[in-house]
Amino acid sequence: MLIKLQPNQKNVRAFKHPLLDGKVYINPPSTLIEAAQRGDANAISSLIDNSLPLLRSIIGRYLYHWPATRRFEEDMVSVGICEIAKTLNNLPETDNLGYLLMSRVCAAIEDDVNRMLGIVSASPRTNRRRESMGLDPILGLIEAALEDLPLECTDSSFEIVDILDLVKKLQGEFYRLETVLQPRYWGLTDSEISQELDIPRRTVSWYRQELWKRYLELVEE
Repeated sequence: MLIKLQPNQKNVRAFKHPLLDGKVYINPPSTLIEAAQRGDANAISSLIDNSLPLLRSIIGRYLYHWPATRRFEEDMVSVGICEIAKTLNNLPETDNLGYLLMSRVCAAIEDDVNRMLGIVSASPRTNRRRESMGLDPILGLIEAALEDLPLECTDSSFEIVDILDLVKKLQGEFYRLETVLQPRYWGLTDSEISQELDIPRRTVSWYRQELWKRYLELVEE
């Protein structure tokens, strides 16, 4: 499952960052936006600074609703600031600057985080939305093709296994253990999951070990 912030996911997890603290988002006046559209460097700089609290709120929503993103907090800040600067340096006509920035920042963060988590491909609808905003589609990445591997690493009996199908099968076979298979826990450490579920870390470790054993059995079937 791709990490994707939904409109109804509005809860925010508080966090601190030196570039984002101590600021409050204010709807900028139209004169400032028009000046930025003309390429006024001072106006663009003011809009970037004014947009940082919006970025803090966006990242806080990811941190709350998608715990797997918590290890990428610094990456999300960097990607978000770059996307804000990129958008404001080539600002199109817009009736709602906040919405425009949020849409583009979310798309950039989700693209970056999903790639780092190794999750590939977005839905056609998501890619159409990205293209309508002038962004590249998320096509997914293959880090290493089979033909690039040494010959001794290949196997004539190699078969393609749909990992998500196996995950669904595991969820059907287990009752309590399948909790850690829920998408919101993907990418988290044992300690992070134990904090989320309020159970001992050793229990989470045991859950994962048992699920991994069964997963390997399913792969060989």
